[in-house]
Amino acid sequence: MQLNKSARKISQAVLNFALPPKCLSCRNVVDVHGHICPDCWDTITIIELHKCHICGLPFEFDQGKNAICQYCRKDKPKFNKAHAFCTYDGAARRMAVSLKFADAMHLAPHMAKMMLIMGSKLVSKADIIAPVPLHYRRQVMRKYNQASLLAANIAKLTGKPYAPFLLKRTRHTAQQTKLHKKDRKSNVEGAFKVSDKTDIFGKTILLVDDVMTTGATLSVCAKALKERGAKKVYCLVFARVLAF
Repeated sequence: MQLNKSARKISQAVLNFALPPKCLSCRNVVDVHGHICPDCWDTITIIELHKCHICGLPFEFDQGKNAICQYCRKDKPKFNKAHAFCTYDGAARRMAVSLKFADAMHLAPHMAKMMLIMGSKLVSKADIIAPVPLHYRRQVMRKYNQASLLAANIAKLTGKPYAPFLLKRTRHTAQQTKLHKKDRKSNVEGAFKVSDKTDIFGKTILLVDDVMTTGATLSVCAKALKERGAKKVYCLVFARVLAF
């Protein structure tokens, strides 16, 4: 046992010398692989207390237990609850962008662990974990679906069943980030279909995505799942956009 520990320490030392551990965000050298440097960590705002009971949008101050934001009061989402690990800015934004557009797939396991900090209760209630899908044309261009990477890692960490193809995007839609808030819901309306191969009647589904803005995509996905018999749909994302 002692020899194994010594061998692991030596192996880690050699690895750190050959490939120095770098910050997940800025890529500056840090002490341990998979860590975020103090400067970058200071720019990450974790969403803990004082948030919308439904969509998880953070409030500036305590608005009482089970408070609901103005957006959910005006147009209640089809999902039951959504949580985000942090706000979409600073180091978190750099990580999300790198995962999505820069082939930084090595970030997915670390981001999944962070998501579980805020989302462990939602995950514990889920029967199935599924990603928000990309249209096949976009996935061919991007080579992978960042939501699938996050969902797969969350399932691996928790032992929950993972259904990568539970939802299918049936038509190619404009990127939500390029649309005004009022146009996002209509852009994705009817764009998702539930696989005929998976029985979800009476099940609780955890939908996973990288970034949430208005929640329109997650809401439309939840609608499709509930129309096929899902009992509840929870959503877990890495980061939440505040200005939209």
